[in-house]
Amino acid sequence: MADNEVRGYAWLIRPDLRHTPFHTARRPEYVWPIATGEPGVQNTYGPAAFVTITDTPEPPDVDPGWAVEPARLDTDFDAPGARLIRVEGRAPSPRGEVWRCVFEVAGP
Repeated sequence: MADNEVRGYAWLIRPDLRHTPFHTARRPEYVWPIATGEPGVQNTYGPAAFVTITDTPEPPDVDPGWAVEPARLDTDFDAPGARLIRVEGRAPSPRGEVWRCVFEVAGP
C-alpha cells in the first residue's frame, strides 16, 4: 500500500445543518465533505454531506440528528482530499452491506 492510500469501510453521513456530526461523538480520522451532486456518489442526500471510513463494518458514532448509511461510490469519486481507487470488498453491517474501499488521500 502506498503512503498516500487508506483503506476502510465507506459511510455517508447526512446532515443536521445545525452543527457538526462529531460535536460529542468521536471523529473518525478521515472525513471528507461533499456537496450536492458530487461526482461518484450514488447515495441521495441534501445540500451537503460527508464521506468517512471506519476500520470495521460498524457505522461511525455521530451526534443526534445525523443519519449514517453505507456510501455507494464509483470511480468518479474525487472529493477534496480523497479519490476512490477501488472497492476491494463488501461486508454485512447493521445498516446493510458496506463496501471496503481504497482511497488515495492528499497530504502527509
